[in-house]
Amino acid sequence: MPAKTIIHVVPHTHWDREWYEPFESYRLKLVHAMDELLYVLDTDPGFRHFNFDGQIAAIEDYLEIRPGAEEDIARQVKDGRLGVGPWRILMDEFLCSPETIVRNLQQGTSRADSLGGSQHLGYIPDSFGHIAQMPQLLRLCGFGEATVWRGVPRAVDRTEFHWEAPDGSRVRAAYLVTSYGNGVALPETVEELVTRTRRIVSDLAPFEPGPVVLAMNGTDHRPPEAHIPELFAKANAMQDEFEFRIGSMTEYLADTATLADLPLWRGEMRSSARANLLTGVLSARMPLKQAEFAASTALERYAEPLSALAWQDTGRLLERAWRWVVENSAHDSVCGCGIDAVADQVLARYQQAARIADLVTADAIEALAAKVDTSEITSESIVAWNPSPRARGGVLEVTLTPPGGPNGLAFRAPDGAIAPAQVLGTEAQRVVDMTLRGEQLARIVPTINSRRLGELYINGITVEGGRVTTIRLALGPVLDGAIDIEQSKRDVEAIIARKPNAKFHVIADGPPLCRVLVATPPIGGLGWTTLQPAYGAASDMAPARAEGNVLDNGVVRAEVQGDGRVTLTGPGGARYENLFGIEDGADAGDEYTYSPPDRDLIVTDPAEQPVVDVVQNGPVQATLRVTRRFRIPASLDAKERGRARKTEWMPVVMDLTLRAGEPFLRASLELINNASDHRVRALFPLGFETPHSHADGAFYVNERGLEAEGDAYEVGLPTFPSRRWVDASDGARGLAMFHRGTPEYELVGGRALAITLLRGVAWLSRQGMRNRAGPAGPMLATPGAQLHATHRFELSVYPHDGDWSAGSVHDVAEGFAYPLRATVTRKHAGALPAAGNGLTLEPTSVQLSALTKNGETATCRIYNASADATEARVHVSDIWREKTPRLVGLLGDERQTLEMRNGVISLPLKPWEIASIKLG
Repeated sequence: MPAKTIIHVVPHTHWDREWYEPFESYRLKLVHAMDELLYVLDTDPGFRHFNFDGQIAAIEDYLEIRPGAEEDIARQVKDGRLGVGPWRILMDEFLCSPETIVRNLQQGTSRADSLGGSQHLGYIPDSFGHIAQMPQLLRLCGFGEATVWRGVPRAVDRTEFHWEAPDGSRVRAAYLVTSYGNGVALPETVEELVTRTRRIVSDLAPFEPGPVVLAMNGTDHRPPEAHIPELFAKANAMQDEFEFRIGSMTEYLADTATLADLPLWRGEMRSSARANLLTGVLSARMPLKQAEFAASTALERYAEPLSALAWQDTGRLLERAWRWVVENSAHDSVCGCGIDAVADQVLARYQQAARIADLVTADAIEALAAKVDTSEITSESIVAWNPSPRARGGVLEVTLTPPGGPNGLAFRAPDGAIAPAQVLGTEAQRVVDMTLRGEQLARIVPTINSRRLGELYINGITVEGGRVTTIRLALGPVLDGAIDIEQSKRDVEAIIARKPNAKFHVIADGPPLCRVLVATPPIGGLGWTTLQPAYGAASDMAPARAEGNVLDNGVVRAEVQGDGRVTLTGPGGARYENLFGIEDGADAGDEYTYSPPDRDLIVTDPAEQPVVDVVQNGPVQATLRVTRRFRIPASLDAKERGRARKTEWMPVVMDLTLRAGEPFLRASLELINNASDHRVRALFPLGFETPHSHADGAFYVNERGLEAEGDAYEVGLPTFPSRRWVDASDGARGLAMFHRGTPEYELVGGRALAITLLRGVAWLSRQGMRNRAGPAGPMLATPGAQLHATHRFELSVYPHDGDWSAGSVHDVAEGFAYPLRATVTRKHAGALPAAGNGLTLEPTSVQLSALTKNGETATCRIYNASADATEARVHVSDIWREKTPRLVGLLGDERQTLEMRNGVISLPLKPWEIASIKLG
């Protein structure tokens, strides 16, 4: 008699915390489902295991309502009957920062371990594709297995495969070929169960599952099917074809460990060959993507490293902010594929997280500045901080009181380098403005014992007679001129004596506040410098200038064409024409999928002659404002087969900016959208042809072609994600696009880069579209997803020699993504020198992911952004030189003690290897 086929059944649920209903609606369902689950686990020992979706957030949501259930949950977890973790939330891997993925794992495993133990596998069944470095991240947590569904390419033809990261890390992955619900809603009778199971086995047979077949008994928001233990016991006794077992994913993978000749897949997985990838989420509700970028950047590159350098105790503030950011990374949250109410909540949480990060940053930079010795500087000075791990300059905007006023103002660094300044405006600073009677003023005058008034000095006193006597004090930041303060007091007292009942108007004007731009000299990696006002000093930095329709800073030159597009000339003379064109086309899709109608109308030309104005003319920053007005169809037509005849104006105001010394052109676009059902992109012709793009991703630079793998059910669209930049090169020269939260791009025909600015749609999901046949969710109206509002986008274009690596695109992009921060301080003693380094990484391929403080220890996470092995050198500041460096895993487990020599930690890194160094 042939051996029975083992049917390994994993009872589970997939719990979207918010989607087509808001969070609290799903939580009520969650409470009912969890109550039922715990009852089943408590009363039926045959229900051996239930996988709660590989996440911990929903468990915590339940415990907020049922706190008394924690002991029961912990017991079930410890006994292996309830699977939780390793994630806090099942995230979208492409629309959150790489560091967010790490924090997701850290938060999820920590909380799951507190409940009895986390699952030790990468359970990610419903993410919209998978990043290339996921196997390495899992291995750095000690996990050797994963479970996936969407995104798996056609080349994977088995129910299991080996998945390899760019550094060579490898995990064994279970492929849920027919989704995470192939065994849901099992029937009540043995006969029907056998029939259903034959279909499950038949569907998987082409993928050679071997003697153990996986049936996923669950789906979205599904409570346990309590009848299955008894049903399986009957089935196992009544027939010889199948043996039914209830177990965990880990047990299933152990049962199939002997499968041989498994296929190998290297890198990211973004195929829709067998399951919807739903690529349109990259551009749905673009404000959410921008808010995500702002919040995660504020945490990772400002609040955390500055707090670590200033050795600030932030308590649980940053934990709270990170929890919001991590929970927002859920694929139905940051993706923007839910109802309007959900999008509103997601945006609010990002804004709260960013606010916390900004407050912590401001506090930390003040603390850092207070430790810098400025005792030799008599005036206000600037303490500037560089968020990058290598020396670079940048432009600061600060407001301060220069001792000699705005004319001829510049700044001097501690090494004598001159930083040019550009005054944006001045504002009178009225310190005192009050009207007093003579007897009131007579009581105040004797209290003035010196020329000092608060932080300022009295440098002039004038008295103007009249019905009301006006006494004017001229204040300055330093003593200037000779004034006999005692004689001035006697003069005022004499006037009061003559007019004791008269009114006196007392005015004290400080020096004008100046709002200035400062182009700093290079500042050390994660380091600081002090800039003091200097007059009559010339900088050797070439100025940025605007004249007519031309911007030039001596490095690159930009000329606005008659149609509002831009010609850019790089340092080597290479020209790029027709940049920053605007393309508007129809979108008859939904939040998940871009899909044009049968008859599209593409608008690329403005309806009126563009207007160009000079806004700023250097020397630090020069800006041209280009105003274009497009006339575009207001919506789809009534049958949604084409675009409506009715039109709307779409103004696009673009500020083009060159800064002194910068090799790229900045653009700030303001777009007013009153139209519906359309997609707006910015176009950047390359002037050459290339079959590949390279895009910044999660601890990796992804090379992608001109096509994407799909099928008739979902067309493979060659629109791809990038984190901070995308680059196209023919090997000799290249063009990189930097952005802040507009992740969707396309390399159009190998000849132009297109960056999606917004995509307005009417529906959460629909069906019958050109690019996707079936639904991806319920057909619910989402008027907010039309994005009728004023939108702002930040882009930059960087021409360079060679490919992305030769052009140092990673480092140059840092100057756009992470502006310098600064504060204004006064004269004081301090333990830190006027300039110093916080943490510097060498060589240039080594990138910074995080620098965090936890109690008395700090952790630095780096990675080698290169296909070549290297030796990383981490130069640390004095505050960490007495601490022992250790190589640790992502979950904090110590793996190797490292050596520090003269403040430098060296360690070899494989190509694309991620390393975490703990100091303490």
